[in-house]
Amino acid sequence: MSKNNSANLQPSASSDHKMSALSIKQCSPDFTAQLASGDHHVENWLSIYPIVSQIITHFTKLPQPLLIINSRSWEAAIAVTNETLPDNFQSLALQNYNQQTLFGRLNIENDILVNFAAGEIANHQNGCLILHISPLLVSPHLWFLLKAFLLNRTVPASSAVNSDKLKGPFPDPLDNEINTKVIIIANRFQLDELAQIDPEYSQVDRLFTELSSDIDTTDSNIQSLKFYCQRLIKQSQIHALTDDAMALLFHHLSSLCEHQRKILFSPRIIENLLRYAQLLNPEKPTISALEIQNVLDLQDQSHSLAQSFSDQAIIEKQLRLQLKGAEIGQINGMSVVELMGYPNEFGEIFRISASDMLGDGEIIDVERKVDFSR
Repeated sequence: MSKNNSANLQPSASSDHKMSALSIKQCSPDFTAQLASGDHHVENWLSIYPIVSQIITHFTKLPQPLLIINSRSWEAAIAVTNETLPDNFQSLALQNYNQQTLFGRLNIENDILVNFAAGEIANHQNGCLILHISPLLVSPHLWFLLKAFLLNRTVPASSAVNSDKLKGPFPDPLDNEINTKVIIIANRFQLDELAQIDPEYSQVDRLFTELSSDIDTTDSNIQSLKFYCQRLIKQSQIHALTDDAMALLFHHLSSLCEHQRKILFSPRIIENLLRYAQLLNPEKPTISALEIQNVLDLQDQSHSLAQSFSDQAIIEKQLRLQLKGAEIGQINGMSVVELMGYPNEFGEIFRISASDMLGDGEIIDVERKVDFSR
C-alpha cells in the first residue's frame, strides 16, 4: 500500500470520529461455519484428548496398578476412560462405594462356618475399577486398605467387613495375587487433601495425567465434539438436532467457559439440556434452536430472583446513577456479585467515588506502580 493511500485511510483530526459499541453478536462466538465444514472426517472423538487417551491405553499394558486422573469433571473423565479402554477389558465405574463394595464381606454363621463374599476388587481380576476419590477422603481408613492392596496385590479376609467380629482364623484369600487395576479421578484440591491424610501416598507405583473440560475451539475439536454429540443423541434416543440448534448448543457450552476460544466438554450438561429441550416439544421429530433457547431462558429465569431485586433498585432509582455529564473523582462501575448458595453470579452497577487525604506532597503514578507489581 502506498503512503498516499495509507494517509487517506486515516481520519483527519478535525473529523468527528466516533467508535461504535460492539454488538452482542460480535462479542459471542459463532460455530455455524465450523460445524458446517466437512473437511475433517471424524471416526473417533478421542482426538480431543490425545495425551489422556494414550496414557490410559498405556496404563492397561504397564505394570503400574494405579492411574490418577486430575479432572474437575467426573462425567468427562468417565466418558474419555470408557471410550479409551478396550472392549474386552472389564471395568466398573464407582462414584459411591464403601469397604464392603471394594473388599467384600465376611458372613459369620457360627464359630466354624464363615462365608467370604468377595468385593469388586476381587471380582474384576485382570480388569479395572474407576473410582471417585470422595469416599476415600470421607473414610481415610478405606484409602489405607486400598493402598495396602495396591502395594501387596492381595485382598486378605481381614480387609472385609465384619473381619473384626471373627474370633477364629481368617479364611484364605480368593487368589494369591489379584491384578485388578485402579483409576482414581480427583481434582487437585482433593489430591492435596489426600496428601494431608497420607503424606506417603506416593509410595504406590502409579501413572498420572490431567484432563481439562475446557477444550480449544479448533476445527478438529469442533468436529470431534459434534461427532460425540451426534453419537450421544443416538445412544440416548434423543431427537436429532437442526443445524441452528447444534450451533446454539455449542454457543452455550462456550459461554460456560467464559472464553471465546474455549468450549466446555460436559456429557452431563449436554445430555440434560437436550432431554429438557425434547420435553418441551416431544411430538417434533427434531430439536430446533427455539426449544434449546426456551430451555436456557427458563433455567435463567428460575434462579434470577436476586438479580431482579438488584435491577429493581435501579429502576426505582434507589441507586443513583449519572449517565451524562462529568464529575470529578466519580465514575460508574460494575461488580460481579457472588452469593452463598446461589448457583450463578450476576453483575451489579454501582458508583465509585474517589477519596482524598493529606499526603506527603508527591504524585503517585498508579499505572507505573501496577507495571512494577507484575
